[in-house]
Amino acid sequence: MRRLKNKLILSIVMIAFTAITLVSTTYAWFSSNVEAWFDDFDLEIQNVDGLLASIDGVNYYSEIDEAKLKKAVVAKFDGLDIIEDNEVLTNSYVNDRFSKLELAPVSTSDLVNFTTVDNACTKANGYYQPRTADAYSYLSFDLYLKVQTSKGKANKNYNISFVGNSDESRVSDIKSGETSVKLSNEAATQDATYNPGDIIKVDPKDSMRIGIIHDDATKTIYEPYSGLGSYALDGNTDSEYDPNKNAMFTYFNNSHNTKLQALDNLDVYKNTVKSFDNDVVFGTCVPNATNTDYEAIKLTVCIWIEGYDADYFVGVDNDIASFYLSFKMKEVI
Repeated sequence: MRRLKNKLILSIVMIAFTAITLVSTTYAWFSSNVEAWFDDFDLEIQNVDGLLASIDGVNYYSEIDEAKLKKAVVAKFDGLDIIEDNEVLTNSYVNDRFSKLELAPVSTSDLVNFTTVDNACTKANGYYQPRTADAYSYLSFDLYLKVQTSKGKANKNYNISFVGNSDESRVSDIKSGETSVKLSNEAATQDATYNPGDIIKVDPKDSMRIGIIHDDATKTIYEPYSGLGSYALDGNTDSEYDPNKNAMFTYFNNSHNTKLQALDNLDVYKNTVKSFDNDVVFGTCVPNATNTDYEAIKLTVCIWIEGYDADYFVGVDNDIASFYLSFKMKEVI
């Protein structure tokens, strides 16, 4: 597989397989010159048998190839309709726009408005205010799912959800490798206070988020892992931004030479789902009026690095951070 720093590389396996390489950057929070970038960033979306997927809600496939996924991302960010604006979404246009995609640390409470965190520079009322994130600094695309009919008949209802880790076949999960870094400043957590020079372990997956907009308005943010540096450490909710227990604040305020609370706290409560086993139902596929096909459900999928988590500061060289997203259907009894 080709590897390019500062670029996003995409290939498709099954429904979707994405490899992303991040910007090589060094942060002052650590005393050693640790580069914060992921060598490979993989995303695989795979349905169980009997589910079909589409990027436009019209054409359904058992697999979605690379060109279709690129088109879905570009159409989402550029406000284009895949069917009506098909003449605009040429291969050259899609490839040019998609080449600008570069995953960066951002934050969101509604899966619609994303803001930067580490690049916050504008002061207002004594606080640093995050600015609006560039559209191509995170992943977002629409995905339609529907149940495949059996012998041209549709007569049952099916709930659609993630395949959890407790299922034996395909699972939803985030995987990456932890790494050890040396602190240059004090960092306090719920359990301990770390001093300058201490060695701590961080894991990129702790800062990864998956967001799903479903049922037209329902929004679910998945945060299956939370370790050192995460603002949801030890089960704390995202509403608790205690600068005395958050390595993100330690880093930000040190690098900007500010007081402890100079970074603006988010004022919107974000409830995150801590496990794919939660069985959140994204929608129900029901038969159409003639019982000859199933109505589709529409999801908007967002994937990003949560900028309020310190774990993203360190990537794992020569390792892979991977998302495995699997959808399943369950008959409604």
